[in-house]
Amino acid sequence: MLQKICPTCDGKIKGNYCPFCRKIVLHPLTWEVGYYLNERRPTGEEYPETIRRETKSQKGPDLSTKAEKAMSRKDAEQAKKKEVDRYRKKAKALTRKVEKKSSGKVLILVIIVVILIVTNGIGLWIDYLSERAFSETEWATEMAEYSFDEAETLPEDIYGWLEDEGYSEEYTDETADAGDADLVYLDEEEVIARGEPCSGQAHFPLTYEAVKPAIDEILAGQGWTVTESEEDGGNVVAGGAAGEEAATYFSKLAWWDCFQGASQEEENYNVLVCDYDTVSGEIHELSGWFGNEDAAAEVGSQMASLLEREMGLSEEECCAEMVREAIMENSGNPEGYMEFYPGYILWVLNDGSISVILEPY
Repeated sequence: MLQKICPTCDGKIKGNYCPFCRKIVLHPLTWEVGYYLNERRPTGEEYPETIRRETKSQKGPDLSTKAEKAMSRKDAEQAKKKEVDRYRKKAKALTRKVEKKSSGKVLILVIIVVILIVTNGIGLWIDYLSERAFSETEWATEMAEYSFDEAETLPEDIYGWLEDEGYSEEYTDETADAGDADLVYLDEEEVIARGEPCSGQAHFPLTYEAVKPAIDEILAGQGWTVTESEEDGGNVVAGGAAGEEAATYFSKLAWWDCFQGASQEEENYNVLVCDYDTVSGEIHELSGWFGNEDAAAEVGSQMASLLEREMGLSEEECCAEMVREAIMENSGNPEGYMEFYPGYILWVLNDGSISVILEPY
């Protein structure tokens, strides 16, 4: 079957939103899979003829901040560049020392130095390029390593064989809050039947239904071509190591796809997303991805003003204009920007498009 996978944390996603990274995935990976991550195989469906053997425990989704991820990439690149510079300086020092000796010995030593430089330089450059490639595709570092033996067939007593090999029937994963945990995916009807909002995410004290008319009015005022849609953002229960429920993540997503004018170039494409609780309808976060800084600053500041107004903040507490200035100043910042304001946190990051996120704390 086809399954959408988040390229950042390798987690299962529905639609274009990852509930673990809490970001929009414009280009999710689509895998043709014959297994069921964290889910029981449907009754009556046969097991495949081969099985993956897990060689390393799979790491959970990286829920570190966007700013930390960007800084880690930059630090890795700078470290590699410093290493290359160090070898170049060492080679120059050796060359100056060789020049003081006789011409015959100089030729031999120069050849040796050149060989060392070329050998080490090529190795370092290959390492640098490899590290950079992994940095630019962070999801690759989060993938588990598996080995396959296509010639091997499963034993008749598959469950007994798994037990002997040290595997458990249930698939386990990690979350930042729950540690080693079993993840259980629920349908929307099952979540609503529980009657409780999720415990793994903070909530604004206002609902999606309450702010939707104001959001529609903000976007209408931009003169954009807007297409609305809604989808399931993921309903997950994370169990603790002792089998107890550690955290729940219940999410629905409202999308507004917007184009400025008739052109559908990337710089004219903007997306606004409201992530809200499946049960209570309370908002987890308001997110926007914008093609240019003017659109980001205008809509981002208006969204901040909407939150401040709906939360009943005083005039002295309102910071919408400060939010506008912060977005304009950091719209090209690949390392990310974060600031606390009364009632919410502002995130700004340029990762190809300008990301603006408003979330509670």
